[in-house]
Amino acid sequence: MNSSADLAGHLLSTIPRTMWRIRNEVRIAAKTDLTLPQFRILAHLSIGPSTNVELSEHLGASAANTCRTLVTLVRRGLVAQARSKSDRRLVTVRLTQRGGARFNRIRARAQDQLAIELALIPNKDHETLAAALKILEKVFAS
Repeated sequence: MNSSADLAGHLLSTIPRTMWRIRNEVRIAAKTDLTLPQFRILAHLSIGPSTNVELSEHLGASAANTCRTLVTLVRRGLVAQARSKSDRRLVTVRLTQRGGARFNRIRARAQDQLAIELALIPNKDHETLAAALKILEKVFAS
């Protein structure tokens, strides 16, 4: 039986390789049209509007880097910003219709590619993987 420590070690070795593969598929799908941080902002905003501070925290980036990335996305019409009336430093960011469509196209292409790879594993393993992903989702939901 695997201990929690064994499972944690396995996660730490498996997840980075998995994320590398997903990032690679996203890059290919974006056709160098978007940087990974730009895509991550679009992905975060696809859930709902966010502040510039929340986006910086999500990216693990400085406020200045996030601001530069947002300027590019605004210029390209993929996101819109609204400055807070009570705190001029606070900016709420949301996807535009164009940004949402772009995110959905990239995500769908990346998902299609990953599905091709996952189709190579037996169906019984699909069920096991789906169950494991649901457990991880519960554990790391916050």
